[in-house]
Amino acid sequence: MSTMKNTSDIGTLILFYKRNFRVIAGVTLIGIISSAVVSFLITPKYTAQVVLYPASATSISKELVTDVSRTTKQFLNFGEEEEAEQMLQLLRSDDIKQRVIQKYDLVKHYEIDLSGNYPYYKLELMYQENVKFRRTEFTSIEITVSDKNPQMAADMANEIANLVDTVYNQMQKNRAYQAYLIVDNEYKNCSKEISDIQDSIKMLAGKGVYDYDSQLNTLSAAMADAIEKGNTSLQVRIQNQIISISTFGNMYILLKNRLKGESDRLNLLSSKLMEARVDYQQNLPHKFVVNTAKVSDKKSYPVRSLIVLISSIAVFMFISVAMAFYESVKQYF
Repeated sequence: MSTMKNTSDIGTLILFYKRNFRVIAGVTLIGIISSAVVSFLITPKYTAQVVLYPASATSISKELVTDVSRTTKQFLNFGEEEEAEQMLQLLRSDDIKQRVIQKYDLVKHYEIDLSGNYPYYKLELMYQENVKFRRTEFTSIEITVSDKNPQMAADMANEIANLVDTVYNQMQKNRAYQAYLIVDNEYKNCSKEISDIQDSIKMLAGKGVYDYDSQLNTLSAAMADAIEKGNTSLQVRIQNQIISISTFGNMYILLKNRLKGESDRLNLLSSKLMEARVDYQQNLPHKFVVNTAKVSDKKSYPVRSLIVLISSIAVFMFISVAMAFYESVKQYF
């Protein structure tokens, strides 16, 4: 029964198309011609693409300047998923977008009327339509730019890739410069503190205290020798010297300990200052470019054959449904 019903349905369908062949074929043909004409009226676009990998996020100053014992340099490695996501956010930033819009005068290029309604909203939509960013399954980043001018598409894609380093370095410089100022200020304060301590030690030297422990040991040995020989006058002179240096002895020891502590701190700050200076002055790339954008000689949009095919199928289905509806309604009138 099912086979007979299916055969009957197919036969009915064939009869339907036989009865309405001229109308359906004619309308479909008009649809094919119309879609072909429209497809030729659409402004073609060309696509250019840059493929790059983010670099590993690491401190160049530690890798190249202070941490000389490291054998593996992380800055030579490709970044991972976190770095890829950060780069995507940077590529979509207003900073890069505005730089590209201004450099290539996209308001004029996209023929946007600034006196019309919502010009900047339209510019935003056009930019998002023509500039795409995507993270691949290999953690690389694809920058794809479409434009009616193939040279413009390639130039924009390469410029966006270049701006990654420009904007990234500028962001890092702003932060690194503040860190550099903080460390530099601490370094100067520490240097001044050491200078003040050294001046105080020189003042004590003027009072005869230049090496308290050594002097005390020497005087104690001399006192013992004078006592053994019974030299009273020498004992008095040595005793006066011991009293003199003992008066400033605690101060001398305190200053020497402070000097050592501040000197150690200055050495640490010197390393930190060197790191901060390198981080502030560095301009290393933050990406590895796999493929730069090339000028395409083949349009990517529109695909006219696909437009004609889809339009033809749509017109065919529409007119078929319309004729079926017309026949079903006609029998009641």
